Amino acid sequence: MPKLVRIVGLPGGAADPDRQEVRFTLLTGEGKEINCVAKTGVAEQLSSGVARMVAAVRDIRTKASKPNVEAGAAESVLEAMIQREPWADRVILRLVSTSGIPFNFALTVDEAKQIAERLRAESVKTDKPGTA
Repeated sequence: MPKLVRIVGLPGGAADPDRQEVRFTLLTGEGKEINCVAKTGVAEQLSSGVARMVAAVRDIRTKASKPNVEAGAAESVLEAMIQREPWADRVILRLVSTSGIPFNFALTVDEAKQIAERLRAESVKTDKPGTA
């Protein structure tokens, strides 16, 4: 049986539009880096396939009334773009991580309002962790 490599992070990545490729580095549990390159179609297949598997795990745990105690890794944000689409009733949210990786979201106007309210509520909290 092949040895499994535990991936613990994605420390970097870059897009090459001319070659239609993405380059990214995976970090292993042993602290080693695995440098990868993939055509954009393959990268889309990988990312959507992994996302579907993660969604399935969450769905099964939710149905079994088991909480999702493991949070995803948090990325720091270098840049944010928020724009209402003039031809559609949605808001585009684009966050770019400090490693240059973009994350794009299409939100309904109601979803955008709910997120804005929750961000406002969380940002004014003054409680420090562990002082409840």
